[in-house]
Amino acid sequence: NKAKLETSNSMMNRCSCVLIATMLALVIRPALAQNGGADFAYPEEWANYLDEPYDVREYFLLLPFEALLTSEFSEQEAYWRVQLLSRPALLEDLSLSWDPFWDISWMVDTLSVRDGFFSYHSKGDGGGSRIQITYFNRVDQPPLVAVGVTEWAMCCESTTLSVYTFDGTSWEDVTRSVVPDLMLADFLKPGIDASQIPQVCNENPPLSIDLPLEGKDIQVHVDVDTIYDGYVDGCPTTDAFLSFIEASLEPGSLMLRWDDSRFGKE
Repeated sequence: NKAKLETSNSMMNRCSCVLIATMLALVIRPALAQNGGADFAYPEEWANYLDEPYDVREYFLLLPFEALLTSEFSEQEAYWRVQLLSRPALLEDLSLSWDPFWDISWMVDTLSVRDGFFSYHSKGDGGGSRIQITYFNRVDQPPLVAVGVTEWAMCCESTTLSVYTFDGTSWEDVTRSVVPDLMLADFLKPGIDASQIPQVCNENPPLSIDLPLEGKDIQVHVDVDTIYDGYVDGCPTTDAFLSFIEASLEPGSLMLRWDDSRFGKE
């Protein structure tokens, strides 16, 4: 499938500035990277080469290293892959970027500057990851930049949703203050007694989350296969509990509704 892409001369010019900054970083700071990438924050300095207001491509370039980290690689390997190489190359290529050190392909699914949405994925044997980025404008406050990192395998998938603000020099993780806690009980049909769900299981539901390409609401559903296959800490795998889950979960998705400053669940 071809990715949905938007290109323009201004896009290439703005990305060229970041590519120049990347090459300078590779020359000036090789020792830091070779020693495990101690200075994870330095892409924030690329803001000096970019003009506000930032678009989704620039937020992708400026996001902190940890925001895009998946479990596919060790921290040092991921530092090279995510921090120094893949981000500018992925925007330059637009459709496909090959990591030069590890045989990993990164494919852009959607890049819509107009809608403020960017999605790409990697694919490996039996699994991979998908990363979605968008942002939500607020009145008299910095935008909220949302990142959904979904890791999937043949059996199941799980998404980590993080939300950040950027003041032009540093990032702050504000997820806990703008996104409500989501419990497994939130996905039960009305009237179902949630006391049958152990607390640890209830507090750690395996969620599959899609950030919005259009609109401002975030779609969330429970990946029941992860529960059925016994990959959720604290969730029983007895026939009785799995039958309860199958019969009790509400069909469809829960929505995180945007109210111009934070999200509410319904």
